[in-house]
Amino acid sequence: ASILYAVILAYALELTNIETVAVVDPFLLIILGKVISFGKDVVISGYFGAGLDTDSFFIATNITSILFVAFYSTVPLVFLPFYNEKKIKHGFQAANLFGCNIVNLYLIVALIFTIFGYYFSPEFVIFVSSSKIPKIISLPVSLTRIMVLSFVFSIFISFMTSIQISNEKYFPIHFAPVINNFIVVLAIIY
Repeated sequence: ASILYAVILAYALELTNIETVAVVDPFLLIILGKVISFGKDVVISGYFGAGLDTDSFFIATNITSILFVAFYSTVPLVFLPFYNEKKIKHGFQAANLFGCNIVNLYLIVALIFTIFGYYFSPEFVIFVSSSKIPKIISLPVSLTRIMVLSFVFSIFISFMTSIQISNEKYFPIHFAPVINNFIVVLAIIY
């Protein structure tokens, strides 16, 4: 899903312009994304039912969110102001060079987070689920290990999103979650 996200964002960045933003209200895309995300959770619960499989999925999702959200959130809060300052003072090319250097640093740190999350998944699952029974924690541990592999892609997407915001390209960042959640729902159903 993260690779698909990156492809969609890159493609949408090429196609998007201010007229597109005027036609499609970003607020409506945010609402649509939230509704489809809720629908995704309902489909997951309805299809798999309440049980170990569904609980394992939600445990793994929450663990990866907790592990990565603080680091992920620094991109728009820290990187974006510096990127904009570079763009204003030194031009677009200098800002992009600065962005590339920072992206590389963040990708290395994200890789470290990935290794850490992968290695310590059993401990995180035990902490969150309050169970040490191997049969109960094996699935959430496996799912957590799969999900932490997306950290590097997620951080890259966060940088691309921040750059789009800086360049006043709002449509892709609000439309990508709609596509992502819709694809997850289709994958579950079919």
